[in-house]
Amino acid sequence: MAALVKNEVTVDPNLVVYESIIFGNKAVTKRRMRLEYATEKQKIQWASDINPTTFIWSDDDFMAVQNVWPKFVEFVRLLHDNGIILTAGSDLINPWITPGVAFHRELELLVDSGIPSSEVIKIATRNGAIVLGILDKAGTIEEGRTANLVIFNADPIMNISNTKEIYSIMFEGKLFSKVELDNMLKAKVNN
Repeated sequence: MAALVKNEVTVDPNLVVYESIIFGNKAVTKRRMRLEYATEKQKIQWASDINPTTFIWSDDDFMAVQNVWPKFVEFVRLLHDNGIILTAGSDLINPWITPGVAFHRELELLVDSGIPSSEVIKIATRNGAIVLGILDKAGTIEEGRTANLVIFNADPIMNISNTKEIYSIMFEGKLFSKVELDNMLKAKVNN
């Protein structure tokens, strides 16, 4: 941990990817990823209940890695508690990782690891801007920053799942309503 801090190494835990692999034998894993929002190509690739990462795993293999999951999640909390800069993301080339949906799940998993919601919001915003080298332009709400905002119907600090309760977004100063966002999503998914 000290070496990571000293060398300013950042970590994107990608818990959502590991969850999709480790719990790939559970129906809830696929349901949670809202496959109706996946692209047509993804839906075809994921039509099977077999995750190509774990297709040779037995029930005992799944049980063994699922028993280790709490330690993995605890490690992520320890990274945070020791001052490692964490970011939030998802690796979209993996099975059952649906764009957008997986990002919200990543935030939930970070909270489940013991990181407070307020810190997870910083991980998803400020820390991402730090790692990308654009903190002077984005990542916080300050004068002179690019006007990129998500406006929620409910407070994500009270419950991180409220990040799914999007009212509207502002992207580069232009406001998009929930209806406009839903229409853009439908058009994208159908292409």
